[in-house]
Amino acid sequence: MSFLPRTLVCLTALLPVASPLFAAEEPVIERSMLEQQLVHSPLAQSARSDVQVVEEQRQQRSAETGWRAFGALNAAALNEIEGEDNRRYDRLQGDIGLRHPLLGSQRAEQEAVLDLERLQLRTQGEADARIEQLAVDLRKRYADYWLNERLQQLSEDWLQTAEPELRKLSAQSGRTVLNSEFAALASTVDQARVDRQQATAAREAARRGMEALLGQSISAFQAVWPGSDAICRSEPDIRNAIWRQDPEIRALKAELAVLIEQGGYRFSDEINSNLTLTHSQILEEWDDRGHETSIGLTAEMPIAVAKAHDHRTAWRNAQILQLQRRLEVERQAAVAMIAGTIARLQATSAARTATENRLRRAHYTWVESRERTRASVNTNPLLPLAQSVNWYQTARERLQQEAEWLRARAELEGIRTPECPPSLATAPETAWLTPLPPTTQPIESPQ
Repeated sequence: MSFLPRTLVCLTALLPVASPLFAAEEPVIERSMLEQQLVHSPLAQSARSDVQVVEEQRQQRSAETGWRAFGALNAAALNEIEGEDNRRYDRLQGDIGLRHPLLGSQRAEQEAVLDLERLQLRTQGEADARIEQLAVDLRKRYADYWLNERLQQLSEDWLQTAEPELRKLSAQSGRTVLNSEFAALASTVDQARVDRQQATAAREAARRGMEALLGQSISAFQAVWPGSDAICRSEPDIRNAIWRQDPEIRALKAELAVLIEQGGYRFSDEINSNLTLTHSQILEEWDDRGHETSIGLTAEMPIAVAKAHDHRTAWRNAQILQLQRRLEVERQAAVAMIAGTIARLQATSAARTATENRLRRAHYTWVESRERTRASVNTNPLLPLAQSVNWYQTARERLQQEAEWLRARAELEGIRTPECPPSLATAPETAWLTPLPPTTQPIESPQ
């Protein structure tokens, strides 16, 4: 029976006994459960509320376009001079009417609504980007929680083996065992105690961080290894997916499309014109009555209409160019981010594989040293404990490499790449649970 399956089998049987730190009352919570709650968190709702405010403003402005009703009431005391006679009388006039914009006035109203629509698109992109970043932060906090939970368990289980051995050998310090060697091993035991305390505090800090993201309290729980979801490792496919899915890029493309669909300016857009329908009711001396209904057309335009038109067209072209440049900047930033993330993922993947091999060799060496000591082949009684120290330090490094690998994956896990080749969209080789060999029972010799 090979070492790895035997180790996992032993772990399955021993963890309930060897890990009193994680009592049965701590529920198992998968990361997907927390990600579902993130959608309803105050931070996510705050981001969406910004979009809602702009949308309401746009709808209000849209309702104000087109026909508008107006009214006026005027009261006056008039003194009319006709020849040598003065005619004094009171006058009351009420006006009601409708006004509709034409040409440039109508285009101005449309542009005001368009500006709010573009603002809404930008706000929506920013809100979606914030929510996606919250999901990435949550995945990283969950990875930190998982790491410190395993580190806490690792140090506790190793101390259960190392401390009794160190106490048994303390009487031989300065005799059959050098004081310096004994002190070095005792320092590692002290460091393991510190590791346990720091892991406990860091695990609590990671839980508090997740509470801040979710906006609700989370009781202590047992984390599940979060690296089982398949991700794509094909850089071209990821770039294509980012180009379609990145919220800010998607918002920029939609804003550019809206601006282009609006069309260019015409010379008539430089003429601010309005159609007015007015009805007036007139009372004079409170007994003479009259009324008047009129229709009017107003228009104004700049004297240098051609120059104004050219500047307005140049302004629109500058806006289109600005959006195109911003799209290019976002694309380059996405390419750099993807390249950096994939490089980091590859580096951490290679490091975790190398450390895994070192961990297995350290375990074999530890097993061999204990067996040789039992057979009285080793003359130094500290050697098995020294080999266990090497294993413990390598296991700590293995955990750190796993955490770095999980943090690198967190940036890519939210990217959907249905066209990614299956060979490049696979989950990790094995759902890695823990590097712990059975430390509370005699270690079997490798076959």
